[in-house]
Amino acid sequence: MLPTLPMRFLPSVTYCPLPVRQQPDADGGGYLLAIFAMDMDADAEADGYLPQVLCLLPSSAPFDRRRWGTRRPIFPSEKPKSFTAHQTFSFQGSAYWVDLGQDILFCSCHDLMSGTNNINNDDDDDDDLQFGYIQLPDGCYVGFDSLYLTHLPSQYRDIRCISHSIRFVSIEGYNTDPPYDMLLSMWDLTPSSRQWHKVGSIHVGSLWEQEGFRRSGLPTNTSPTQPMLSSEEDGVVYLMAGDFYEEDEKHRSLHVFSVDMTTCEFASAWRLPPWRHSGPPSLIGSDIFKHLKMDNLCQLVPPNTRAKVLPRPPKRDRGEGNVITVRPRKVQRVHHQGENV
Repeated sequence: MLPTLPMRFLPSVTYCPLPVRQQPDADGGGYLLAIFAMDMDADAEADGYLPQVLCLLPSSAPFDRRRWGTRRPIFPSEKPKSFTAHQTFSFQGSAYWVDLGQDILFCSCHDLMSGTNNINNDDDDDDDLQFGYIQLPDGCYVGFDSLYLTHLPSQYRDIRCISHSIRFVSIEGYNTDPPYDMLLSMWDLTPSSRQWHKVGSIHVGSLWEQEGFRRSGLPTNTSPTQPMLSSEEDGVVYLMAGDFYEEDEKHRSLHVFSVDMTTCEFASAWRLPPWRHSGPPSLIGSDIFKHLKMDNLCQLVPPNTRAKVLPRPPKRDRGEGNVITVRPRKVQRVHHQGENV
C-alpha cells in the first residue's frame, strides 16, 4: 500500500507509479516511485494546461503523503500536449513512458534519482529533469481521438523490453481495414541509437492461409486483438481471437494463438476457459502462456494431430461461417454459427 499524493497533485499521464530501482550500495539499494501529476495550485500555462510535475517517493520513506518529493520535467518540443502512458518501464539506465499511439518519453534514472524537492518547500527553484523523445516507427503515429470513436492503441499494440532491445508490435489497419487486410508487424529499438529495425510483417489474411492456423480451427470471422509480446520466446507475439461479443455465453469462444515474427509463421494456439463477460478479457503479461506450454494445458492442436486441414478462408471473409473448435486434450468438432463483431 502506498501513501496517496497530496490533494494539490492530480495524476495525469498514468495512474500507476513507475518503480525505478536504485543502484546497489552499502545499504543494499532501494527503489523510487515516480508518477506524473498536474499541480492544481499552480497557474495555467499559456496553452491553458496546468504545469506537470514528477512526484517521487523513495522506498525508504515513512508512510506519509508529505514524504513525496517533486521534480520539474523539461519536455522536448516534439511532445504532444495530449499524452497517455499506456506502458511504463525502466531499461538500461533509463525510465520510459510510452504512448502506444504517439511516442515515447524517457529520462535518465541517474538524473531522476539525483535529487528531489520536498513538496512543502516554498522555493520555486525546483530541480529540472530533462526528458528525451523517441518517435514510434514510420507510419505508426495515431492522433489522439478526443471523441473516443476508435479503438485505443493498447488494444492492438504492445511494447516490452526484451534482452538488449525494446520490442514493439502493432496490428496496422485495426481501425480502418477488414481483418484480412490488417498487417501484423514487429520492430526492435536499440536505445543507444534510437533507431527502429523491423523484425517482420505479415498480413492477417496470409496468416489465416497457413496450414498450422487452419488446422487449429481458429475463427477467421473476427479480428485478432490484444497482442502480447513474450519475454521468454524471442520474436514471438501472442494474440487473442474469438466471438467475444456472442450473446449466448455458451457460444462465446476465447482463443489465444502465437506467431513467430522472425519467420512470420503461426506457432501454437489454445482455447481458454469460458469468459462470462462481453468483449475480450485483459490478460496481465504474456508469461502465463509459458506455463500453458510447460503443463500442456488447453492446447488446441496436439502434437502429430491427424485432424483434417480446414479449407482456406475466403479473402475479405466478413460474413457468417462455421467454426470448428478443438477442445482441450480431446479432439472434438463442435459446429456453431460465428458472428461478426
